[in-house]
Order: sequence, then structure tokens, then C-alpha cells
Amino acid sequence: DKDEAFSGYKAEEGAEAATDLATTKADLKERRRRHRELATSVNSLKHEIDALKEKADAAREGAQASAAAPTDGAKVGPEEYACLVRMKELKAQYRDTHTDLKLVQSEVEYTTRLSKECTRKLVSDFEKWCAGPIVLL
Repeated sequence: DKDEAFSGYKAEEGAEAATDLATTKADLKERRRRHRELATSVNSLKHEIDALKEKADAAREGAQASAAAPTDGAKVGPEEYACLVRMKELKAQYRDTHTDLKLVQSEVEYTTRLSKECTRKLVSDFEKWCAGPIVLL
């Protein structure tokens, strides 16, 4: 049976290649987990920034509506100011997290290619091993 032969090959002659493949797959799994974590964080930050933008706009409109004379928009109320300061902090955090996300994305792509290459090598070496000379006892 070919499955049994492959298992035996991975335990003996192909042990190093099988270990490399297992390590690469574990690395890939960890990098994908980190990618999901960062993507969730980026999305959460984006939603929070959007909500603060709406809140700041609403505060500006409320302040303009309650003002006796129309303003040129140069004055910022305390609520709008607090939203703008928090947005600035979140945007910096968003940029940093997005940069990390792009880095991890490239690591995921690289590790995926490496995993496929390790798999191809293991299977190719196994096929060569199977096609090798048969020793009769």
C-alpha cells in the first residue's frame, strides 16, 4: 500500500524533509493566525475612526446650529476637539497595525510558497525512492 510506504518513508529516509514540512506548516499556521488577528484589529480601528468622525461632525453641526451667527469653522468645540484628538491617536495606531499586517501578509505568502515547495520535494523524493532498485533478500 502506497500510504503505508509513504508513512514509512517519512519516518526513515524522508524524515528530514518531513520534519521541514511539519515545521513550515506550523509556522504558516501561526502566521495566518497573526494575520487574522491584525486584520481584525485594523477593521476594528477603522470602524472606531469612522464612528468618531461622525461624532465630531455631529458635534460641529450642533455647535454651528446653536451659534447665533454663522462661523467660518475655525473654532472647535470641546467635544469635537476630544473626538479629533482621539481620531489622531487611532489613525497612528491604524497606520502601525496596517504596516504590521502588510508585513505578516508577505510572510504568509512566502511561507505558503515554502510549504508547497517542501511538499513537492517530499513527494518527489518519495517517488524517486519508490522507483529505485528493488533489493531481493
